[in-house]
Formats: sequence, structure tokens, C-alpha cells
Amino acid sequence: MNHGHCSSHGNTITRRVLLALFAQFVASQAQATRPIQSSGDSAQPAFFAVPSGGSRSAGKVTVKVSGRDTHGAVAIVETSTLAGYGPPLHRHHVENEWFYALEGEYDVQVGDSLFNIKPGGSVFCPRMIPHTWRDVGRTSGKLMIMAEPAGHLEAFLEGLANLGSPSTRDPAAYRAVYARYEMDIVGPPLAERRDK
Repeated sequence: MNHGHCSSHGNTITRRVLLALFAQFVASQAQATRPIQSSGDSAQPAFFAVPSGGSRSAGKVTVKVSGRDTHGAVAIVETSTLAGYGPPLHRHHVENEWFYALEGEYDVQVGDSLFNIKPGGSVFCPRMIPHTWRDVGRTSGKLMIMAEPAGHLEAFLEGLANLGSPSTRDPAAYRAVYARYEMDIVGPPLAERRDK
């Protein structure tokens, strides 16, 4: 297995630059998918701000940019993770995914490659390529996740949140949420790293 390493010390691109580039990408995608708004168009705001801790959704998932905001181009969510937790190896039929570490430390597997990321590090996962992640920090962490196109990410994460905490989820119901949102579970979660 390939091991890529990203660290906050060795990373020459700062979090601020990544977020600015990401915001430009979101804006360009939104403009490409809809006509320019007139000043009287109130159906869709031209811009918005989400405060720290805020969400564009009333649900359990912290949505920073909804697929509704970008006419399906992208969705961005922020999720807190438990130390030691990670989803099973899976693949998306619809969405590309981008993981950006805000807090904590993560191992992210994409295909046969394994990357370790800390705050400021990110990993891109193309659709149909099996991938997973695991919070390998000593405490809980926080990830920003972007889906392109927005696809089912928000509904999928709400579906998982409605199943309760990871330790109490019914396995059949868990698999059903993946299937409902066009994702396949193709393997187990990442095992705990042995080199810690």
C-alpha cells in the first residue's frame, strides 16, 4: 500500500489559501450552472455567510454550502468525528469527495493508497474509487467534506445521523442508507494503524 503523508508543517499551502481557492471553485461552478441573477431575483441568494457553528440546514448535519445553494454543483459539510471511528471502505456512484482536516489527525485510504492528514491537509477521492477514512487522533477531530456534484451527500449524512451513534447502529439499516444514496460498501473500516 502506498503511504502519502501530509503534515501541517510541511504543507506550503495554508488553510486560508485552500479555502479561498475552494470558494472560487464553488462560485465558478454555481455561475456555470445557472443564469446570472437580476437584482429582483429572490428565489436564490447570490451570496451568504454561515457563522462559526452555524449550518444551512435545520437537520443534524452541519451544512456550510448546500447543494441547493449551488444548483447541485457542490455541497460542503463539516463533521465532528470520534477518535478511532471511520466508515467502511465504500465507493460513490455519483459524487467525487474532498476531505479537509480542520482538527485532529486522519488516515484516508483511496484505492490502494493511504494518506495521513492533519489540520490543513486534504485528500481528493474520485467517484467509483473505493475510499474510507479513520480518525487516528488521540481526541475527536473535525473534517470538512466537499461533494462534487452535491449529489446525495447531505441526505446520506442525515440518514446516518438519524441511525444514532456509530456503536448502536443496526448493521442492516446502516447498509440500507448507503444503498439508498447510490454508494456501495466494499470492505471493512480501516484498521488501527500499527505504527503509532
